[in-house]
Amino acid sequence: MGVMEIIRKLLSIFIVCLSFLVTSGVDLEAQTSPFDSAGFREAGMIHENVDCFTDRSLYITEELIRFRAYVHCTGNPYNREWSSVLYVELLSAAGGREVYGKFPVHDHVSTGEIVIPAGILTGNYFLRCYTRWMRNWGPAEYSYIPLRIINPNRPELSREIPVGDTEVSLSNKFVRKDLLEFSEHSTMNNRGDTITLGLFAAGSDFYGMAEGCITVVPVGVKPAGPTTIAGLQREDLKNFQVKFLPDIFGATISGTVFQPGAEQQIVKDARIHFTLIGDQQDYLVTNSDSYGKFSITLPYREGKLTLLVQPENPDTGRVKVKIDQDFDLRNLLIQTGTFNIDKKEEQMVTAMARKVQLSRIYRKTDSTREKRTVHMRVPFYGSPTFSVNMDEFILLPTLEEVFINLVPSVIPVTRKNKTSLLIRSENPAISIYDPLIMIDEVPVFNMAQFMSIPTDKISRIDVIEDVYLKGDIRFGGIINLHSKEKDMAGIDLHENSFFIDFLAMHSPPSVVEEIVSQYDRMPDTRNTLLWIPKLQVKRDNASWISFIAPDYPGEYVVLFRGLDMLGELISAESTIYIQ
Repeated sequence: MGVMEIIRKLLSIFIVCLSFLVTSGVDLEAQTSPFDSAGFREAGMIHENVDCFTDRSLYITEELIRFRAYVHCTGNPYNREWSSVLYVELLSAAGGREVYGKFPVHDHVSTGEIVIPAGILTGNYFLRCYTRWMRNWGPAEYSYIPLRIINPNRPELSREIPVGDTEVSLSNKFVRKDLLEFSEHSTMNNRGDTITLGLFAAGSDFYGMAEGCITVVPVGVKPAGPTTIAGLQREDLKNFQVKFLPDIFGATISGTVFQPGAEQQIVKDARIHFTLIGDQQDYLVTNSDSYGKFSITLPYREGKLTLLVQPENPDTGRVKVKIDQDFDLRNLLIQTGTFNIDKKEEQMVTAMARKVQLSRIYRKTDSTREKRTVHMRVPFYGSPTFSVNMDEFILLPTLEEVFINLVPSVIPVTRKNKTSLLIRSENPAISIYDPLIMIDEVPVFNMAQFMSIPTDKISRIDVIEDVYLKGDIRFGGIINLHSKEKDMAGIDLHENSFFIDFLAMHSPPSVVEEIVSQYDRMPDTRNTLLWIPKLQVKRDNASWISFIAPDYPGEYVVLFRGLDMLGELISAESTIYIQ
């Protein structure tokens, strides 16, 4: 079941006209799109917001920003998560996007880390988090965490926005601090000591369990709490529009199909083929709905992908595809105040920068991520029901003769000087659908061009001799040629084809988390002494944490932040001193 169909099913709980699934033989003209304005008000009742926690409030360039985010959803009548992807961006105070990524959401929680680019300037920044569904309301609904970033190698400051030119300001959300507390412990500790603390329920109002994150950092870089836009007033539901569907099953590609030169003339029932190019090759396909819209989820992938997009008009005419931006380019100018570092902070920042420099020298990389095991790639359709190796037979002059003599299940049919291919199968339903014709797993629509491929450029032919279902699209089998040079045997791409770069899920950094031992002779390069992204606290049992005291003396804060079972934001903190 595709994303578009899931959305239709979910919205159908509110309104009957959105209640349908795409199945074979259903009249597409009678179907209602999730982009139909008739369902906007009901869809607007499904609302998401994000609370995000970071490990610190101040960083040095090239460090990791670690985070834990809660994705809250109200008004969702379906018993599943609405969004499965969190979009995270590091923005400058002027709105420049410095680094960004997509992170999985499981059980309404997303955890991860992003690397601060080496070249950004010292200044005020924001970590911005949102879901695709939240884009229907706009940037004022997103989560913003204020951060300060220092680049010790560049003297310039990032551009600041005068207070009079800013659009909004941030206010802190209410957080309960009376439900949990840390156990008693020695406040004065020596360098290298093992420090152990327990976290337990402190009040009768604490119900059952809480879950959150733990961070231990210098007091001067204590992270900010969850924020919201001051004075935010949600838009009236009567003005709500669905422009973006949620990422229910993973990162989504969406867009609109229209007539060339006339974006207002949308094309419904157009078929859009996507081929992932390179080591992660795969094939995806979907149809545009009655509003010319389409939405398709990629299988789980990491990093930047290159996709070949091939739109196919049901009326054989030319069409164009406009792909939606996967990140929101809209910005809010948020009041930050003037960036400054006082004398006391200068010493702390100098020590932090020194640790970062040392960490580059002693840094360890995750060799398991760099050395990937090479496996023989399996085509997207799995094992073919029939396959022929061309090198095992004498060279035949044309593909038609190859099919007639070597591939008995493929029947070339010529009518009015046009050749088509049919696949013989034990399943009589295969004749209802057109076969998917491919070379190197790339669809080919020009049969004359396909049949003229020189046979000496083909190494193998695979055939699926049954109805093949891809997403919600049925094909009358598959015929896939493998070229010897993996170059599609030199045939031209479809005239409406184009390539796009698409950012899939965020790839974890290759830097191994530093584990400090009491007997370690390596220098202590931790600016965050401890980060635990997930810690559960139960009413009847304390949760214990342990870490090694740092080499640098000073005051440090131990901070827990999370949610209780009622969905309330809660926190607890304690202070330790290192002599």
